Amino acid sequence: MGSLRLWNAVKGRLWWLARLVRFRIWTTRLSRALRRNGARLILDVAYPPQFEGLPVLRIVGVGEGDATLTLRIGHGVVLGRLVELEVWAGGTNVLELEDDVHVLSFTRLKLRSGRIRLGSGSHIREFCMLKSGGDLDIGRDVEVSYGTTMHCHERIELADWVGITDRVTIVDSEHTLDGTGHDHFFHRPVRADPVVIGRNTFLASNSVIAAGSRVGPNAAVAAGAVLTGGEYPGGWLIAGVPARPYKELSASEDRETAASAAQRAG
Repeated sequence: MGSLRLWNAVKGRLWWLARLVRFRIWTTRLSRALRRNGARLILDVAYPPQFEGLPVLRIVGVGEGDATLTLRIGHGVVLGRLVELEVWAGGTNVLELEDDVHVLSFTRLKLRSGRIRLGSGSHIREFCMLKSGGDLDIGRDVEVSYGTTMHCHERIELADWVGITDRVTIVDSEHTLDGTGHDHFFHRPVRADPVVIGRNTFLASNSVIAAGSRVGPNAAVAAGAVLTGGEYPGGWLIAGVPARPYKELSASEDRETAASAAQRAG
């Protein structure tokens, strides 16, 4: 029995060392790539993350700021295969992965002089894209499902317990159009207005949350709904194009029932 405990302790130590070595190899590559573009890496790591594969790096020599990337990592963080990290090296960039965050395979994290924070226990599933040139703040125990896209120019805030299903789009900005055709739309000024999703709110598949949309807590957004900005009440099912409050959710209606109603209403 004593020999078995000793062997298990040795295996645990070897596993931790292998995890630490992989993390140091990756952060060394990251630091060198940043330095080649005039930037530096700042590490604040409680425990090395578990890598299913070393994240792919894409360092771009543009951006405005103090030319730093701050990487904050808590305990129990897991990164899947072929996660891509893009950094605008000239900017002030912050990536915060709190305790027990999982970022699954083929997800892309783009820091364009911005910040991305994933709160404790949050999960980002495969093929998602999170891009921030502002403040993309995701709370605790948030579930983001397959193929979801978030474009943050100024601020996107998801409160604790938000649930997002497949192929949801959240954007806080848009290029203005004047209808004249004198300029390419991509070169027109950007209008930004923060997006806020309240606590324990559910966003069903293929919904679109546009700039300036603010959804109260305990709401459900139907599949395919398009929120075009403004206030949407908490505790309601929100549906349609453009979206509007569809019906008030019963206090006795549990989360699973609300989610099913949101999918059907789409």
